[in-house]
Amino acid sequence: MLDIELVKQHLRVLHSREDGVIKAYTRAAFAAFERFAERKLYKTIEDLELDQNAAPYAMAFSYSSVIDVDGNEETVTNYQDDILAGALIYIGYLYTVRDMDAAIPRAVEALWQPYRIMRIA
Repeated sequence: MLDIELVKQHLRVLHSREDGVIKAYTRAAFAAFERFAERKLYKTIEDLELDQNAAPYAMAFSYSSVIDVDGNEETVTNYQDDILAGALIYIGYLYTVRDMDAAIPRAVEALWQPYRIMRIA
C-alpha cells in the first residue's frame, strides 16, 4: 500500500537487498491496523465502492506524490496522516526487532486509537 521508497527513507535503508522483507513488514503493518481498528482498508475509493460486501466502517487508503510550485515533492493523502505514521513506526519496529516479540508499540496504538471501533457488550 505504501511506496517502498517512502518506507526505506523512514528506515534509512539505502540498498535494495531487503526490499522483500520490507514489503512483507509493510503488508503486516496494514494488516495489524485492520485487526486493531476492525476496519478494512482499500487501496482506492474506487476499490471500496466496487466491493459490495464492504463493511460499513471500511476505509479507502490512497496516496500520491505531487510536486508543488517550488519543486518540492509532497505526499497527498485522503486519510489521516496518523494511520501512515503509525504504519511507518510499526514497520520500523518490525524491521528493528526481527526476532523478538512484535506486539504493537504504544505509540502506534495511540495513533491508531481514534480509528478503532469500540464494541459495547
